[in-house]
Amino acid sequence: MTERPVLTSDTPTYLVVNPGSRSGSDAYPLLVRRLSKTLNLVGHFLPRTREEFLDIMGSGLEQGIVRFCIGGGDGTLSLAANVLAHTSGVLATIPLGTGNTFALNLGLEPGPQAMESQGWNGSVEAFDLGEVETSDGRRLFLNGALMGITEQLVTLLTPEAKKRLGWGAWPLQVHGALRGSLPFQVHLEYLGRHLSYRTRQLVVAKGRHLAGPIFSTPEAHHQDGQLHVFSLGTHDWWSLIRVSSLLLAGRHINDRAAHYCVAPEVRISTEPPLAIDLDGDLYLKTPAVFRVQRQALWVLQGPQARARQPVRGGL
Repeated sequence: MTERPVLTSDTPTYLVVNPGSRSGSDAYPLLVRRLSKTLNLVGHFLPRTREEFLDIMGSGLEQGIVRFCIGGGDGTLSLAANVLAHTSGVLATIPLGTGNTFALNLGLEPGPQAMESQGWNGSVEAFDLGEVETSDGRRLFLNGALMGITEQLVTLLTPEAKKRLGWGAWPLQVHGALRGSLPFQVHLEYLGRHLSYRTRQLVVAKGRHLAGPIFSTPEAHHQDGQLHVFSLGTHDWWSLIRVSSLLLAGRHINDRAAHYCVAPEVRISTEPPLAIDLDGDLYLKTPAVFRVQRQALWVLQGPQARARQPVRGGL
C-alpha cells in the first residue's frame, strides 16, 4: 500500500458525478458550487458513459489528483475503487444512489448533505476490497458478490425505475425475480474444506452492510481481511423465506440452512454457471475465485464511521 495521504484544503481534487444515479444530475450544480468554495477543485465532471468515467479517473491519477469526490450509487463507487485501488488516490463518497450501501459503512447520510458531515480533510483509512477472478477476467468489489435470484432482480431493476421509485423499486420487482429463479448446486472450497449444497441465493459479503441498511453479518467490516459467505436457505421456498427473515433480523448466520463460513479466499462453482452481481451490476460468471485484497483502497471516512472504528490486531 502507498503511504497514507494527508488531505488539506489545498489537496488537488476532482468531482466526478454519475448523472444516471438517482439524484446525480440534480445534485451536480450544488456540489460544484460548494466544493469550489472549500477545496482545491481542479476539475468537475458529469461523464455520460462508463468509458468516459474510467478515462477521467485514470487521467486524474496521472495528473497527480489525490482526492476523488465520487457522486453516485454503489456501482459508481465500485467502478471508482477499481481505478483507485493500490494508488495514492483517496475515495471521498457522495451517496447519490438508491441503496447507498457503502456510504452506510461510513456513517454518511444519502444526498449532497453528506458533504456537510464528512469533513473533507478528515481521517483517511485503508479499506480491504473483494476480488473475483474467472477465466474471463478479474474485478474488485466494495460490498458484495451475489449469485442466484439477484441476477433476475438486477435485470428487472431498470435505472429509470430506481431513479423514480428509489427503494420502492425493489419490492415491486422481487416477485418477478423469484418466479424467474431456479435452485442451483453450489460447490465451495475454502481453508482446505469442501462444501456442497443447493440454494436459490448465494452471498459473498465484504463489508458490514449487504444492501442498504441490511447487515451481511454484524461482525463483518471493511478491515477484517475476510469474506463472509452464506446462502439464503436451501432449494425450497420456505427455507428461503425463513433465512431471509433471519437476515433482516441479523440472526441468519446461526441457521444451518445459511451454510455460513468465513475465509480470506474461497473458490465457488455452480451448476449451472451463474452471472455474478458485483455491487449491483452483473459481471463475469462462475466458476470463480473470490479473495480479499488487504488495505487496497484509501477511503475518506465519515465521523460516525470513525467513532465506531473496529479494533484491529495483527496488521
